[in-house]
Amino acid sequence: STIGGALGVWRVMGIARRGGAGERGVALAGITLLTSPLVLRASVLFQPVVFDQLWWTLALWGVLRRGESDDPRWWLAIGAALGLGL
Repeated sequence: STIGGALGVWRVMGIARRGGAGERGVALAGITLLTSPLVLRASVLFQPVVFDQLWWTLALWGVLRRGESDDPRWWLAIGAALGLGL
């Protein structure tokens, strides 16, 4: 569960970086998610919600990547992430 939370923070920082944030903005995005009670509690107490949060974050990342490129394979990644998130 902690690994899932850490991967979620890593992806949120990647999303911030892709969105044009500088080093401080990326760090702020990671710290904000890391200290969020919703994510922190789910990660520490070994609740399955943290994996839902991870899959939805990965789906958002896939949507952003799809917007950057015209590669239709991103739809498969988005669908897989959303399917695992449900």
